[in-house]
Amino acid sequence: MTDTSDRGGPGAPIPDDADVMSRDMRWFTYATGLGVRVEAEAVPEPRPDTEVAPALPEAALGDRTPLPRGTAELLERAPYPHGRADAPRERADALGHALVAGFGLQRREPENPFNDHRPYPSVRAKFPVQVLVRDGRHRRVLDLYRHALTGVGRQDGAAGPLEVALAGRYTRLPDSYRWFRSSLIGLELGVNLRQLCLGLDLFGLSGKLRLPDRGAAGLLTDFGLTPESEWSLPLTVALEDGGPPVAAAPAERAADPVLDGILTVNRAQDFTGSAALGPSVPAGLPRDGALSWAEVLWRRSAGRMPRGMYGMTGRRRPVPERTLREAVSWLSVRPPARTWPPPGRSCA
Repeated sequence: MTDTSDRGGPGAPIPDDADVMSRDMRWFTYATGLGVRVEAEAVPEPRPDTEVAPALPEAALGDRTPLPRGTAELLERAPYPHGRADAPRERADALGHALVAGFGLQRREPENPFNDHRPYPSVRAKFPVQVLVRDGRHRRVLDLYRHALTGVGRQDGAAGPLEVALAGRYTRLPDSYRWFRSSLIGLELGVNLRQLCLGLDLFGLSGKLRLPDRGAAGLLTDFGLTPESEWSLPLTVALEDGGPPVAAAPAERAADPVLDGILTVNRAQDFTGSAALGPSVPAGLPRDGALSWAEVLWRRSAGRMPRGMYGMTGRRRPVPERTLREAVSWLSVRPPARTWPPPGRSCA
């Protein structure tokens, strides 16, 4: 029997020509009443893939606070997997080292069209997630090319806790990705959160994760991330307790109906409460005296393929049993909360 439940036709919520990458999101918006059918003729033709948003927010023009030097040297003295770096006494310096460890530039290769290399994977090495830091009155963005935190958004805010926010920019990915930008930004937010947890863990820092609530769009305003219709609601990790809430921002609409549909789903998040970050490294990994954390992070990469080829190699090759067991151990590291409550319910 042929399943026709996903077919288009008169009055159907999913057009006949809907691509496979958009179907799940379209059915979600239809079932929850968050959106309506997007007619194929209403979707503009994608711009060339070279026309994407810049690597840093346009508002990143403020004063720069240099990041601390010597992160690699500290990590070289930390044996993999159970060693930890000697964290500086100053929390701000420890956070700076943690950000470099988690997100820093590893290397550039002139012959590789898909730079940069960082210690985590990214779709086409676009790195669409920005790492933002609030510290009292200041709001800054991680500027790896200048090895600094660069001022962005409001610099006269009320005193508050030290926080790190992760926000993805949909327009950093080409228009041709269309609805798939929603899934990819969600994927990259998760990867970046794991990297942030690892960096904090290596430098002895802890925090609490807060998923987006109805007021989370106010953080986009606070950091000066415009147009706000191009950004996902941020994940926030507070390194200190307390701080005033951020006022909610009015909902924005995107001119592109595809992006507007993505925003409709993203802005529907309404989580409450927070969850403490747990250990980010599996406890049962065997020791390897030949490796340091600096070497392990250097070996990881956003991917390298010969010119003219895309993605990662899929060639099969035998690996030791230990490799498989360690991969399973890493995949088994739980998120900050074993099961996050559904939107609108507290996890306290």
